[in-house]
Amino acid sequence: MAIIIAVIVVIAVSAVGSFYYAPPSPTTIVTTVTSPTTIITTVTSPATPTTTAPPAAAYNQTLIVVTSAEAKSLDIQQLETDTVAHWLIFQPLLTYDFNGNLVCDLASSFNLTSDSLIVRVSPEARFRNGEPVTAEKLKGAILRYINVSPFGGDYEACIDHIEILDEHTIKIVAKKQITPAFLIVFTTVYGGILDPEAAERMGEEFGRNPVTTGPYRVEKWVIGSHIVLVRNEYYHTNLPFVRNKGPNPYISKVIVRYVPEDLTRIS
Repeated sequence: MAIIIAVIVVIAVSAVGSFYYAPPSPTTIVTTVTSPTTIITTVTSPATPTTTAPPAAAYNQTLIVVTSAEAKSLDIQQLETDTVAHWLIFQPLLTYDFNGNLVCDLASSFNLTSDSLIVRVSPEARFRNGEPVTAEKLKGAILRYINVSPFGGDYEACIDHIEILDEHTIKIVAKKQITPAFLIVFTTVYGGILDPEAAERMGEEFGRNPVTTGPYRVEKWVIGSHIVLVRNEYYHTNLPFVRNKGPNPYISKVIVRYVPEDLTRIS
């Protein structure tokens, strides 16, 4: 979450221009006597305030992030801990806003009751490879989480079954009620949607380059050194507090460097 906040700050700083205001000088009256009968009076008007135009926005910049923890895998469903990279390549269906309200992220709409959760995604929603996000894949991603995640029990204890209502809508039916433990996972990076068919097809390679819907995708991963993420051109969010709903125009590349030594990392 810290990196997301950092990215927002970078964007805000790059978009804000500078403004300079020169306070006007007081009106000056100079009187010159040139002869006993001639008086010349000169009036100087206040200085005109000057401004400088804001600098042009810096597009397609590279953000470098230094962190101590390198991911064992980028397949978040098989991990117990997350990293900066996971937060940039995964996207949950729902999340919480700053006031603790449940809001859409990948989902375009939802309906939560005590014993069910209906989630719909837009027909335009895409994975980073351009494949559509369908109800079948949403269901498959959730079922895969139950089967492979160390935290799968949080889902399994809550979910009775998942119904496909139409091509882009699923209904999660609870055994008794939708539990806080389920929502906590569902609204974080661990609940990020991935393509279950690609995961099965790619095998171990999926852990190095997962097919997800987040704002960035993997370009290169040098184990023990760094990972290069590039902008996901198919990214779209429905977060109500975000103005730009599509790909980040300011930061086209993020390099996450792994530096375990504290002194080296801050130098």
